[in-house]
Amino acid sequence: CAYDDCTNDLGNACGGVFCLHHEIIYGATCHIRGCTAQKVPPTEVCQAHQKEWFKHSQNHSRQNLAGIQKMLQ
Repeated sequence: CAYDDCTNDLGNACGGVFCLHHEIIYGATCHIRGCTAQKVPPTEVCQAHQKEWFKHSQNHSRQNLAGIQKMLQ
């Protein structure tokens, strides 16, 4: 679980970040630490953090990771 000091298993191992308990409490809020605004679907962040989310998504996409693997070979 991504919540501070929580060691519970993830509620959704396919892309989830919280255990079931914290998903109920924080699942609909922005995933940027300290932000309590509602997230904007289909992203995991609020409107104010969309630029950061886009950059993160681009840097962690399958296509980008495949390119990094090719460079490392």
